[in-house]
Amino acid sequence: MAVLISVRDYLQAASYKQLTRDLQWVQQVDHYAKNSEKLTQPAGEAEWSTGFFECFNPIDTCLITCCCPCITFGKTHHRLHKDPQLRNYSVVNASCLGWWATSWFGLQCIGTLLQGNVIAHRSQPKLSTNIGVDFLKSWCCHCCFLIQQDKEAEHLLAKEEQVVMQEPRKQEGMAYQAQYN
Repeated sequence: MAVLISVRDYLQAASYKQLTRDLQWVQQVDHYAKNSEKLTQPAGEAEWSTGFFECFNPIDTCLITCCCPCITFGKTHHRLHKDPQLRNYSVVNASCLGWWATSWFGLQCIGTLLQGNVIAHRSQPKLSTNIGVDFLKSWCCHCCFLIQQDKEAEHLLAKEEQVVMQEPRKQEGMAYQAQYN
């Protein structure tokens, strides 16, 4: 009888500890929900050039992404890491296949999330990101997030190219004067 009482007491104590942990978690979520303005956009960060639900324009990217999102992921990855002009781009490439393989395990959101982070940190000023919101975007509506990333990468690299294409300025201050003996 004493053994049964101690097991019952142990189970009650364990369930109390679990209930306490769950309550703490709910309180943290409630705290962040009430203070969400602090989570949305820290100072010194810019907004994305396209909205999250602006995924229907251009329609060809929308259709490709909805039917085979790994192609858009691979294209954006190639644009960011290899060549902004997409020279030597192949529709089926290593990053496309990697995204496709992770999607079989339901982990495609990880690659999408990491790629969004690369885009955000390459931008000047840095784009506003929130790991929780970005995770939900990549998990719940990865097609819209992939299209937003593709458009943002194209926009970002076009801005970088404009800076590179500017003509160099003539340096002033150094002048050669002939010396006569």
